[in-house]
Amino acid sequence: MKGTLTINDVKQTLHLLNSKITEEDFDLQQLYSSYLKLTEANTETFKKDVVNHEEEVNQLVSKLQDGHEDYLKQLLLVAVFTNMSNFYRRAAERIVDEIGRKETE
Repeated sequence: MKGTLTINDVKQTLHLLNSKITEEDFDLQQLYSSYLKLTEANTETFKKDVVNHEEEVNQLVSKLQDGHEDYLKQLLLVAVFTNMSNFYRRAAERIVDEIGRKETE
């Protein structure tokens, strides 16, 4: 979260969790285990997505018939990956905003 969200967004996101840990009998280990399972599944999905993006970029660049195909492939992959990163960041920011709205209700 730290590299993607602002400090205030991280604080807002973790506020209820901190309260649950200090005021309730919340099982943080179970939540963390769930996170690890999701991370492992996401890693596999990411690897497959990278291969799919590379295949699609290779097909598109080969149609350009340019002498700098390697560079054009790299350029398109950088553009695709940064674009996908922005989609995920915006999705996370929307969820943080929703958490904030619920806390103020």
